[in-house]
Amino acid sequence: MTGSFTEGSINRQLIIMTASSVVGMLSMFSVAIVDMFFLSLLDDVDILAGVGFAGSLLFICGALGIGFSVSTGVLVSQAIGRGGKAEGAEYFSVVFAIAMALSAGVALLLWPNLDSLLTLLGASSGAKHQALLYMAIVLPSMPLATLGMVNSSGLRCAADPAWAMKLSLTASLINLILDPLLIFGLDLGLQGAAWATVGARVTSFLLGIWILSHRHQLLKVVNLALIRQHFRAFFRIAGPALVTNLATPVGGIVVMTYLAPFGSEAVAGSTLVGSLSPLLFAVFFSLSGAAGPIIGQNIGAKRFDRVGQVIRAGMQLISAYTLLTWALLAALCPLFIKLYGATGDSAIMIETFCYYQIPLASGLGFLALANTVFNNCGRPLWSTGFNVLRSTLATWLFCHFGATLLGAQGVVIGSSLTMLLFGLSALMLALRLLRRQQASLTQPEPGEQASC
Repeated sequence: MTGSFTEGSINRQLIIMTASSVVGMLSMFSVAIVDMFFLSLLDDVDILAGVGFAGSLLFICGALGIGFSVSTGVLVSQAIGRGGKAEGAEYFSVVFAIAMALSAGVALLLWPNLDSLLTLLGASSGAKHQALLYMAIVLPSMPLATLGMVNSSGLRCAADPAWAMKLSLTASLINLILDPLLIFGLDLGLQGAAWATVGARVTSFLLGIWILSHRHQLLKVVNLALIRQHFRAFFRIAGPALVTNLATPVGGIVVMTYLAPFGSEAVAGSTLVGSLSPLLFAVFFSLSGAAGPIIGQNIGAKRFDRVGQVIRAGMQLISAYTLLTWALLAALCPLFIKLYGATGDSAIMIETFCYYQIPLASGLGFLALANTVFNNCGRPLWSTGFNVLRSTLATWLFCHFGATLLGAQGVVIGSSLTMLLFGLSALMLALRLLRRQQASLTQPEPGEQASC
């Protein structure tokens, strides 16, 4: 990788960026699966359900990290395309400072309201107790997780996906080592898994700071004057991106709310699937982060002819990967059920995922790709509109009717169906945006980002 995406093979650049991001995500998500495997050995359904309820709330903080990662990808990559790393460092440092302050503030707001929120979700007393134990340890480290995502996005903007991948691999290795040691060796149970997560986040954060400062010179001292200078450009992307990604955990909360009346087994099964699906769909999640810097640098350098190539390559990758994953999981479904020792409604949730939800989940990839186009082409509110509507009203409607018609299975199928419908609709609009406005792209005004 040369450090620039404005020349060379688009397919090669997209494959390298996606592959490195996938490896990093796989290492991170595989830890969640290992966590659930170790915790399932404790033979306590309340622990699994508790982690599921906790995850619904903790994802609110995680959504901040995704939102800031999107902002980093758009602003920093376009700044590097325009003026090199000196300009990119200014934007990155501003994003880093605001991300640190805002994520800490959200964690502080959640802390005194955890019990009430878990009750609102419908958690049983046993599941709520386990969720509180877990969150008391993990929640204070959420700002580090947010900044870790920002660091990885900054490295991808600098065309250094290898180190972005290494950050995730390092965190995963620390977590994998600490998990069995703390859960079983020190007999800490669920709290051991929580402390392992904290240790991994601290390690990844410190390593990322060192690489960004010494290898790429992207991190520098930030003062209020610099923040004010880039405040408007930052929130033009960050504001809609944050709303967009905060809508996602709302959808998860809606699903959990509809599943709760079906009992802890259904919630536990959904939690097991929740730990598996990010691993399987890492290509979808990573594609947006991989394509974003490529699109951003080319927009910043006014190489618009290359943008359409990225979109076409991404669509082909999503379609091929979905078919392969569906065939594989349909064949391996009985093995997963046996591996987790799932029975009753828990087993039904796994079967529903493998046989029905996987093809519908391809919409995640299409929606992520469309969001990348919207954000880089100056239409972040379009991304917000699609994601908020899907995660709120559409998810509520489809889960409601799904629960009425098919019970617990209908809840998760309905949620997945919204992904496909909104993903395809958003992608069609993104392609139309590129076709109609690509010829009219103009030089942005000083201090503003390039946009479609």
